[in-house]
Amino acid sequence: MEQGTLFVKLESAREALPVQGRVVISQTVNGVRVLEIELVTDEDGLTQPVTLDAPDRSISLDPASTQQAWAAYDVEAYADGYSDILLEGVQVYSGVEAYAPISMLPIFSSQAVSPTAVTADTGSTSREAQQDILHTTIPAPAIRGGSASGPAPLSTCATQPLVLQSVFIPQYITVHLGKPQNSAANETVSFPYYIKNVCSSEIYPTWPENAIRANIYAQISLALNRVYTEWYPSKGYNFNITNSTQYDQYYVSGRNIFTNISRIVDDIFNTYLRRVGDFAPYYAEYCNGTTVTCKGMSQWGTVSLAESGLSPIQILRRYYGNNFELVTTNDIRAIPSSYPGTPLRLGSTGNNVSIIQRQLNRIAKNYPAIGQQSVDGVFGATTQSAVRTFQKIFNLTQDGVVGKSTWYKISYIYVAVKKLAELGSESEPYPGGSGDAPGSGTGSIQQGAVGAQVAAVQYYLSYLAQTFYPTIPNIVPDGIFGAQTRSAVIAFQNTFGLTADGIVGPATWAALEKQFETAYDDNNPGSYFGAYPGVVLREGNRGLRVQQMQFYLLYLHYSYSSIPKINADGIFGPATTAAVRAFQAKFGLTQDGVVGLATWTELYSIYSQKNALVLSNEQVPAYPGFVLRRGSQGQAVLGVQTYLNVVSRKYASVTPLTRDGNFDSRTEVSVRAFQRQFKLTITGWVDEPTRNRIYSEYKNTLLSEHLECRFIDVPYPGEPVEVGQTNIFVRTALYYYNLIAAFDLLLEPTDINDTFTLEDSLAIEEFQRTRGLTVTGVIDEDTWTLLYYQYVAAYQDVFPNCAAQDSVPQPFQTLVPGSRGVAVEQLQIWINALSAYYCDLVPQDVTGIYDETTESNVFILQTLLDLPLTGEVDQTTWNLIQEAYEEALAENNNGEEAYGDLLDVTYINRTISMTETVLCAGNCGTPLD
Repeated sequence: MEQGTLFVKLESAREALPVQGRVVISQTVNGVRVLEIELVTDEDGLTQPVTLDAPDRSISLDPASTQQAWAAYDVEAYADGYSDILLEGVQVYSGVEAYAPISMLPIFSSQAVSPTAVTADTGSTSREAQQDILHTTIPAPAIRGGSASGPAPLSTCATQPLVLQSVFIPQYITVHLGKPQNSAANETVSFPYYIKNVCSSEIYPTWPENAIRANIYAQISLALNRVYTEWYPSKGYNFNITNSTQYDQYYVSGRNIFTNISRIVDDIFNTYLRRVGDFAPYYAEYCNGTTVTCKGMSQWGTVSLAESGLSPIQILRRYYGNNFELVTTNDIRAIPSSYPGTPLRLGSTGNNVSIIQRQLNRIAKNYPAIGQQSVDGVFGATTQSAVRTFQKIFNLTQDGVVGKSTWYKISYIYVAVKKLAELGSESEPYPGGSGDAPGSGTGSIQQGAVGAQVAAVQYYLSYLAQTFYPTIPNIVPDGIFGAQTRSAVIAFQNTFGLTADGIVGPATWAALEKQFETAYDDNNPGSYFGAYPGVVLREGNRGLRVQQMQFYLLYLHYSYSSIPKINADGIFGPATTAAVRAFQAKFGLTQDGVVGLATWTELYSIYSQKNALVLSNEQVPAYPGFVLRRGSQGQAVLGVQTYLNVVSRKYASVTPLTRDGNFDSRTEVSVRAFQRQFKLTITGWVDEPTRNRIYSEYKNTLLSEHLECRFIDVPYPGEPVEVGQTNIFVRTALYYYNLIAAFDLLLEPTDINDTFTLEDSLAIEEFQRTRGLTVTGVIDEDTWTLLYYQYVAAYQDVFPNCAAQDSVPQPFQTLVPGSRGVAVEQLQIWINALSAYYCDLVPQDVTGIYDETTESNVFILQTLLDLPLTGEVDQTTWNLIQEAYEEALAENNNGEEAYGDLLDVTYINRTISMTETVLCAGNCGTPLD
């Protein structure tokens, strides 16, 4: 027996925080634990390396050997406040240092479910007393069982994927843990870690260095080709690459990696292979070269070539041809500064030294062993010591020199800890706390919703995604619940064992709050919710705390026109300064354009008032406890104004109002008119009897507009509704809009009539603006479709009995060239998925616009499905395309068809004959997703 070494690093928040805890390394043979070593991690999360037995190195260098080339050990990790982790089958090779970076997850009331989580039962009393352990089993390296990358894209039916404008190294890459069509988790990790994982999962770390480098170059190039060509996003998928070797290359979630591989990747992760004269990274197909052969590189062949003295580029040219070159890019997204080109060492001076000193100082707040130093641009003994400590913590060569690998690793960790700090400073829950949770009287939040509750959901998801859970995609908190937010909600629900419906109801909201609270408390001990960020925000600042402040201002813009509209982009520029000054002027603060404690507190307070929900679906909202009169302000006034606006649609004597929460003279006039109309004491005040009668008539007005549960379902008229038009479509659209406006404080109700006025157009502009549509004031098909679906949602909330009687039909219109909307988007997603099976189909952008490419693809599908060649999608064509898509996925998932193969047309025709007779058996009104 020979020996290798192993150490463990406990971390959280994507390397931004070390974790101190206990580690047990063990080995079990025939059910008997023959080895057990207990270690503790230091303040940097590291254990001491331990020496362990491993098989002879020669086994891993012999392609004909059938013996296992590694020794398998189990690693258990324990830390206060975190879930226990078990890595089973950690691989140790002779003469190689292995390390296991373990991402620790906080303990929650409802434990997160990892992709391979099972209950561990070791018979230990202490273990049984704890929660289920998170358990990952590391499989054998791919080289042992027939390793291969996915075939080059040209061997599939898909053609001409989207191409980015430049080649860059992404900070993060999203990996789908399964075949593209299969339902599986996505995991987002840093690009260097992804390559380290792939190399450790594919080949043996005992191979000659030049062989390892050649394999890494191929793996980098293949991955960057997927990123550069946007191969999967162009087909409608929400990931960059898969871990299936049938399609891409092998990635094992949670596995251990090897020091020599790690250091090579840190040195060359931004270098890729390309054909001379080409711009794109080459799709460097490869296979093990023994049990599997291919036209690309033989992995086993790289060993003999390296042993014969060939360099990595010579090895690669042996397989791919002499017209290939290695190219390095310094375009590394989200990294603040590119490597200066020459190493920084003792005695170096200048701005690049200052950059490193500044970044190390920030990292040292999370890793205190690094220590603080003066940012003076002089690389002295203190800087050298800090660099060596950093290199030790992050498994780099400890030479005290900042070469390329150390420079970029410092940059990656600096970005991670800065992001964590920015997230932490913005930890504000939805105003009012969990009492305002969706589902507790206010309904669920789902796709199409907008507002601060949506922004809160997005913020919670973003925080969890960027700290502990790479399976949750990161999203921008913009207050608009779109498809990306729905995908993130589903990933969260899958991670925490909830019903994965993409809807934030009471259970999902409660889980989001709990997981966020625990994650935030773990990363920010001693902090509390709703806290001022702790730093003054001014022009020049960037980050999530700036973005959140901008979102508050943007939200208030819709109520206070004096506050200019800004982009919530996280960049505090002149426009944001102007908006802050306007807010300060509006609310009597010092107009300095700076967000200190006073401005932040007032901004958050006004935002909270405006954001609070006006309606309750279950009972009359509670009376505020005081009389509302001229001069009153706040949420209660806003509610009364909303109710009076609805009543004014039925009673012309009641004056419609601007909903601004200010009880002004116009509000008083409207209240007097209401009191006169319903024979109440005419005071112009809103006491409890007046308020309750206003609310009652508000509900009666809505009900009178829906006599006998009549539901209005009018298809898009076929041309845009514009100012000056007079027809029934105008009345219908405004009717949809007004019911939505009863629930959305950002929208101002308008008169319902047959003529589309300038005032109506301005109302539609506000609807488009708050829903992320193109702001035109014209009701095009996109706007009409969204008005309809949000009207349906509002109708079902107000009239649940009607909805329960199936009186809310869903529309279906024939899709034709020029059609727009979500149905066209769905059609295009199906076309892209089927393009892997039907070679004649052309993958296309998912735009929601029925363009010439979409029409051409529909003609092709109608030919294949034996349908009339119209180029239009009626109900029958829609259903059969959907059937073909679902059957194709089922075939692929069952392993009966390989990627890129054509579906048997006979099989498709058989499917058509089986489904034709039931397509319209009461289901012709099937809703479109």
